[in-house]
Amino acid sequence: MKRVAFIAVAVVALGGCTETVKYDAHRYAGAGSEKAGMATVVVAQNQTDGFGTGWWQNVNIDRKKVGDIRRGTYLHVNIAPGHHIVDVAYPAMMMATPALGLEGDFEADRTYYFVWDSSGGAMSEMIQLRAVSPAVGRASIAGMTDRTKVVKSER
Repeated sequence: MKRVAFIAVAVVALGGCTETVKYDAHRYAGAGSEKAGMATVVVAQNQTDGFGTGWWQNVNIDRKKVGDIRRGTYLHVNIAPGHHIVDVAYPAMMMATPALGLEGDFEADRTYYFVWDSSGGAMSEMIQLRAVSPAVGRASIAGMTDRTKVVKSER
């Protein structure tokens, strides 16, 4: 029984950690944003198969949840310019995978695109969060469902 309790605590503790990587946000920025003086962040979920396709992923900026994405969806959020961490993760109760994040300096009046990819099965799933160019980002969300309004109405 003690062993089960230890494993449960370890899973919850690991689920709260974030694996972040610094990246050159300027390199991936697109001209313009949805709101003047702000930076727009777009996060898409490009998972086509794999163990976690039935789950959603929480999208956080600076460790604060701004929404969630599901298979074939995306969301967008406006943030103040400056240094930020964008991370995506399965809810801690469902998966013992830590959040994956990208950390960088975001500029006003620019748009940044991120894609959450996952493939494989329960024993060998590959998960990644990628910063992509505006052209790849726009192509990634074409045909996807925008969850931004759904997320706002759920609050």
